[in-house]
Amino acid sequence: MTQTQVLPLQERNPGESRKIVIADVLVRDQQGKVLLVDDNLPGGTVGADESPWTTAQRALREGLGLDLSPNRLLVVDYVDDRLTLIFDAGMLSDAQADAIRARKAAFCDPGEAGELLPELGRPRLSAACEALRFNVSRYLQNGEILG
Repeated sequence: MTQTQVLPLQERNPGESRKIVIADVLVRDQQGKVLLVDDNLPGGTVGADESPWTTAQRALREGLGLDLSPNRLLVVDYVDDRLTLIFDAGMLSDAQADAIRARKAAFCDPGEAGELLPELGRPRLSAACEALRFNVSRYLQNGEILG
């Protein structure tokens, strides 16, 4: 019996573009403040054998010690070779938020958080808050809302 060899993606489709995919999560406390870790939304780069949802869940578990599953997709932002997704992780209980604060992470008002984020993070956070408020998803390109 012969075995089929599966080639790496780069060898199977050499002419296709490659994108770096980042999965972030929007986590809020009971007052609606947004969690920032090192002046960024929690999250990470999606691994080769990982889905964006799994990456977001891993960021919550490993980075924050939270056994939560991300909820709906709030934002997609396409910039150059990067595709950033922001999932809603919901609101934490007061006890969960206190445990996160003990890890030296900060909860900030969305406006204040926007000022702390890197330049492209500001429109993403604004779009994520709008997506929550109006129960929609937002598509951005280079930080500009297109849909």
